[in-house]
Amino acid sequence: MKFAVGVIFLIILLTLPKLALGQSTICDPYKDYDCLLEKVSSVLDNWSSAWVEHDIERYFDAYAASTSPLDNIEYKQWKNSRVARLTQSRDIKVNITMIEIKPLSENNIGIQFIQQYTSQGYSDNVIKQLVINADFKIVKERIVSKISAVEAAEMISWINNK
Repeated sequence: MKFAVGVIFLIILLTLPKLALGQSTICDPYKDYDCLLEKVSSVLDNWSSAWVEHDIERYFDAYAASTSPLDNIEYKQWKNSRVARLTQSRDIKVNITMIEIKPLSENNIGIQFIQQYTSQGYSDNVIKQLVINADFKIVKERIVSKISAVEAAEMISWINNK
């Protein structure tokens, strides 16, 4: 009887970290596309909700440590500018749609999506690309192009009506 309880306890301990990550099922994102899409969506949801909620610690946790996701900008400079923007902007709303995923290498995944951002006094719609590493942390970030609100709505409508 003690052995059975010990085995059950061990199974619970091994399962808890996966549950803590919000995974309802155990899957391998490197072998299962649906699992990869779920994991990437979770990364994007956590990143954008941290942004909306001004949760600086959680926002930076989405990025690989000490790595500037922007070319030609050092990490410290990038981080200081992001803290200023996160703390000064009010009523932030971020909507991410049309997520596309592309394996780039054994250790990196490319993500492209439409990002609709609004805050008090500013809004934009962009096609954005992120590169995430094997730990599902952002290592690169870039805006591919700015698009109008009408273009964003048309693209989303087109894909929803496919």
